[in-house]
Amino acid sequence: MNTSKNRAFFFLLITIFSNSHSFISIHGGSTSFCHKIEKQSLLTMKQSLKITNHTLSSWNTTNSNCRAWNGVVCSNLTVHVHRLHLRSQSLHGKLNLSTLLDLKHLTYLDLCQNSFQGSIPSSIASLKNLEYLNLSNAGFHGKIPPTIGNLSSQRTLVLEGSLLFPLK
Repeated sequence: MNTSKNRAFFFLLITIFSNSHSFISIHGGSTSFCHKIEKQSLLTMKQSLKITNHTLSSWNTTNSNCRAWNGVVCSNLTVHVHRLHLRSQSLHGKLNLSTLLDLKHLTYLDLCQNSFQGSIPSSIASLKNLEYLNLSNAGFHGKIPPTIGNLSSQRTLVLEGSLLFPLK
């Protein structure tokens, strides 16, 4: 009986290893740890902004491992981007959040202490899995979009120091 348990355990390990190897191969080879569409989404966001220093220089097409990109955190299990830590990255310009809509697993977004222009994009509500959003001192001004209330998974919202006006 002990032998059959060992065989079952061994079979389970082989199955797990085989599936994880197939997963890595399907999603860009063993040196690529990003989903192609998520990588392109991040690169498009970078291109839409003005960056006054080299903090996002690791975000490029030659570095296929976006897990190594500054401020990007991917799930070890699914390899999906689930956190963006972009605090104090000297980001400027109008933030186009539609570039991030392909980050379906994004749960954490920290954009504080940057210099964005305009108001918070109403498309923020499309980031359905967002649990944490920090836009404090990020340069946004104007009315808080009512769509921000549609973030049903959200647990934390930080808007401190922004020139935002409450909804009427």
